[in-house]
Amino acid sequence: MDINARLALCYQPVARELEAARAIVAGFWRDALALVPSQSETAPASPPSGKGLRPALCLMAAGVCGVNNLSDYAPMAAAFEALHLASLAHDDVIDRAMTRRGGVSLNAMWNNHAAVLGGDYLVARAIETLAEFGDCGIVSQAVSTVRRMAEAELAFFGLPLEKATLDKPLNLARGKTASLFAAACSAPARAEGRSEEQDALETYGMALGMAFQLTDDLLDLGGDPERMGKPVCQDVEEGKPTYPIVLLHDRLGEPDRAIFRSFFGRPIDPGERQWILDRVYELGIIDYVRGTAERYIEEALDALEPFRESPFLRSMRIICEIVMDRDR
Repeated sequence: MDINARLALCYQPVARELEAARAIVAGFWRDALALVPSQSETAPASPPSGKGLRPALCLMAAGVCGVNNLSDYAPMAAAFEALHLASLAHDDVIDRAMTRRGGVSLNAMWNNHAAVLGGDYLVARAIETLAEFGDCGIVSQAVSTVRRMAEAELAFFGLPLEKATLDKPLNLARGKTASLFAAACSAPARAEGRSEEQDALETYGMALGMAFQLTDDLLDLGGDPERMGKPVCQDVEEGKPTYPIVLLHDRLGEPDRAIFRSFFGRPIDPGERQWILDRVYELGIIDYVRGTAERYIEEALDALEPFRESPFLRSMRIICEIVMDRDR
């Protein structure tokens, strides 16, 4: 069974509410398109669909907190997905990406200026939606998350490979990816006034987000190009010192280290790509990074221990397995 099929089964306890959240996000998207009438006719009617992890986790977290009417939390789940989509829109501008999730990216559809504004619009709609819950703490948490995402990117900006240490990409993962997972998971408990559950769910989300980012980075060096829909070693070509790339650089001796740096930030040919992959396997990079991700998964699972058994809790555990089994 592929990842998407496993996720669909995993999402069953929140399937109806997740669809409602997706409909809200689609409404944000249509509202944004309506502001650019010259482009709205050719643009897709809904945003590119991803795995939906953040909104699903938000709803599952509400479930493990004992919320009776999960549909009340569909807008909150939508808000966190909108924040994620906004970050992707900004990423595509930075990376000059022309596609996103198999569709056209906002910057390719419009231009960089409009794509940045589109991302800003989604952030505003997300914060506005969270404010409707009437809890300043929820809004403050979301704003702090956006700040952490921006700070992490700025601290990482222009970092040369030779000056990158392993803590740098981990800090990026913590600020840019894991903080949003943590916010999505803990916000329902905050809204319900469940402080102990909030802390546990924040720990779960942070640890799961770290594992998610590490496995995502690892796919670039050890994934199946056909399943991913893109060639491996793209992060090398784009000059991104991810955790496995920094680890590989650290473990290489000279002159291989200098050779590897010469590939960084430029197109590489098939022979150079194979040179990198050979050393990835020779130096045990995949096993080491997977081991690091597995330790975060153990932390995430431990954080779920205080909760009563339920379909929501089982799904949150299964998501930990799925993150480790990702192939795209």
